[in-house]
Amino acid sequence: MMRPGLTFKLSVLLACIGVVASGATGYYAYRANRTMLVSEAEQNLLTSTELLGQRFSVSIDDVAADAQVLATLPSAARVTQFDDGTGADPARERLAKVFSSFMANHPEYLQIRLITRQHYGLELIRFDRDGQSAVRVETSRLQEKGQFAYVFDTLALPPHGIYISPIAVNHEHGAHSAEGKPTLRLGTPVVADNGSMVGVVVIDVDLAAMLKLLQVDLPRDYQVYLANEWGDFLIHPDASQTFGFDHGRRVFMQDSFPATRPLFEQSKSDVLMNGLVRPQQAAGHVLAFIRRPFGALDGNRFIVLGLAKPLDEVLAGANQLGER
Repeated sequence: MMRPGLTFKLSVLLACIGVVASGATGYYAYRANRTMLVSEAEQNLLTSTELLGQRFSVSIDDVAADAQVLATLPSAARVTQFDDGTGADPARERLAKVFSSFMANHPEYLQIRLITRQHYGLELIRFDRDGQSAVRVETSRLQEKGQFAYVFDTLALPPHGIYISPIAVNHEHGAHSAEGKPTLRLGTPVVADNGSMVGVVVIDVDLAAMLKLLQVDLPRDYQVYLANEWGDFLIHPDASQTFGFDHGRRVFMQDSFPATRPLFEQSKSDVLMNGLVRPQQAAGHVLAFIRRPFGALDGNRFIVLGLAKPLDEVLAGANQLGER
C-alpha cells in the first residue's frame, strides 16, 4: 500500500506539471494570437492602401476629364484665338459661367483658368477658391503665365494630352485660398480647327482636400502618409514633416521608415511592417506602403502612399487573452 506522504507528493507534482502545461499552452496561444492579429491587420491595411491609391488615380483621371471638357468647348478655341482679355466678349462670358459651375461642384478645385498662347500666356478666364466660395478674378488682375511649365509644357502636348505637375506648394501671388497650399496642377491644350495649340485650360487641385474626400470611409484611427518619387513627405500625421524642400530642408520617408527604401528603388511595389517585428521602425503601429505610378509626363513618376494603425488596437483582443 502506497504511503500517504508519497501520494501527496505525486499529486502535487502532477498538479504542477498540469499548471506549467496549461501556462505554456496559454502563453503560446497568446503569442500565436498576437502574430495572427498583426498579420491580418497588415493585409487589411494593404488592401485599404491599394484602394486609396486606386481612388487617387481615378480622381486624377476625373480632373483630367473635366479639363478636357472645358478645353474642347467650341467657345474655348474662339476665345483663346481672338480675345485679348479686354472689353466684353459674349463668348467669354458664356464660357465663364461654365467655369463657375465646375468650381461650384468641386470644392477641391482651387483654381480653373483659361490661358491664351498669345500675349505671353495671358489669363483670359480665372476663378479662384476664396474660403468656401469661388470668385472670378477681375480683368485688370489677370496675369501673364507663359513662363510657367504648366503653360509651355501643356502647349507642347498633342491634342487631348494631359499635363500633370509635380505636387508643390502654391506660391503664385494673388491666388486667394490657393496660396500656400499643397497643389497639383493639371492642364490640357485648347486646339483650334486647324490643329494648332492656341491656349490651355489649367485646373489647380487642393491635394489635402482631395485626400480628405478619398478618406471619408477610412477608420478615424488610420494615419495617412504620402511621398513623392524622391521620398519627400507630402502628407504626414505631423504636418511639420511635410514639404520640407519648400522650407530649405528635406524630410524623406525612406529615412523615417528604412524598410520603404525598395519602393523608391522600384524593386518592390509594397511593404508591410509592424511594431512587433520592427519596434524601432514601426514603434506602436502596423503600417502598409505601396508605390503607385503617377502621371505620364516623364514616364517614370510615382507616389508612395501609406496607412498606419495603432498596434494597441490591433492587439486588444490578444492582450485580454494574455491577462487572463
